Amino acid sequence: MSKNEKNYILKNYIINGQANLQFFCSKTKGLSIFDKFCYSIAFNRPDMYFINSKFCYIYEHFEIDASLYVEGKGSSYKRNIFMVDKKLEKQANELINTAPIDKNEISSQGTLSLTTSQEASKTNLKENFIRIFDSHYENIKEYKENLKKHLSLKTSNFKTIFIIEQTTEFGGFLLKNGKQINLELFYCDFVIEKLKSAINVDYFIFINKSDSDKYFTIIKNGDFKKLDDYILNYDKEKIYFINNVTTLTTTIFIPKSKLKKSKPNT
Repeated sequence: MSKNEKNYILKNYIINGQANLQFFCSKTKGLSIFDKFCYSIAFNRPDMYFINSKFCYIYEHFEIDASLYVEGKGSSYKRNIFMVDKKLEKQANELINTAPIDKNEISSQGTLSLTTSQEASKTNLKENFIRIFDSHYENIKEYKENLKKHLSLKTSNFKTIFIIEQTTEFGGFLLKNGKQINLELFYCDFVIEKLKSAINVDYFIFINKSDSDKYFTIIKNGDFKKLDDYILNYDKEKIYFINNVTTLTTTIFIPKSKLKKSKPNT
């Protein structure tokens, strides 16, 4: 676990202290699963857990994107993020070093632009989902054993919840009656088939980076009938992705004298 997954999710998906929830399960049970997530404890393999007198709840978060995956190098989406950060930092330093600036004043030095491709496609999204889902599913037994050891648990009463985040830049979309509709993973027939086969997972929570309303969609395993009206034939549907992503950033020079010095620990 490279970051605190719970804090990351709360920071990026809670808007003004409010969570947008939609349920494909009993609302009462869905709220209970979400509340336990909010009070869960960060861990490493699984990402989080919550325990009460009846069950130990496992929460495991993973990201899915539609970019090209290369064995040993990861997804082009994640490699792009790293590359963009490094290149923009280099450009900003060059701009500041060559610009006529007042070393004692805060000043704007210009706008930097960098265009990259995330190599997103339908095939990549499907293959990435199946590969990443399966790898986490295979680890459920290990997650339980890790918690039993850490908490000295004797119980075998576990509930497992997968938090599945789509992180493709600008998501993906389809056109219905000329209207652009965000692609949600839980609309895809191949995803639902995979969920149905995952008998060791009790609930699924879907979140989508490109969703402006930042919904948490909570689905109970085995309760898929409510999704019937939304499911699309993924292989036959025309899905669109924005591949050439341009990052714009304004470079501002701030002299050290203007930066607040942190107070030393006492």
